[in-house]
Amino acid sequence: MNGKMYLARFTNKQTKEVDFFKFGHTSSYDAMDRFTYDPEQYNKWDIKIMKTVYGPLEEMKGVEETFKAFYPKNLWIEDKVSGVTEIVKLTRPEIDRIIDRMTWLNTVYYQKREREKAQETKKFLEVLDNENSP
Repeated sequence: MNGKMYLARFTNKQTKEVDFFKFGHTSSYDAMDRFTYDPEQYNKWDIKIMKTVYGPLEEMKGVEETFKAFYPKNLWIEDKVSGVTEIVKLTRPEIDRIIDRMTWLNTVYYQKREREKAQETKKFLEVLDNENSP
């Protein structure tokens, strides 16, 4: 099963200031679906998915954990929010670096999927050849 790891930005609706970012993973095609569960808890913020990485769900969980290790929670909020352990304040250079790493990971996972498709096609063609051999 595939999934996505994402970086979401939370902007305060009143102040228009970015309050924090959140790393997460989901099995949904649209990472924003993650925030439809109990949406009232997020009413204070405009949420934007900054970047996603697409790949096997279990691997996406590991990618999330890796990013959280490099960028651990560094703020406390009083609001009760699901996934509060994954929230961080980030600088512009950190955001740029994270997005660059996520772009690279997307390339890696895309190439992996393409190799797997090519191998499956090769196996299928070999089966066809064997079936059609005299």
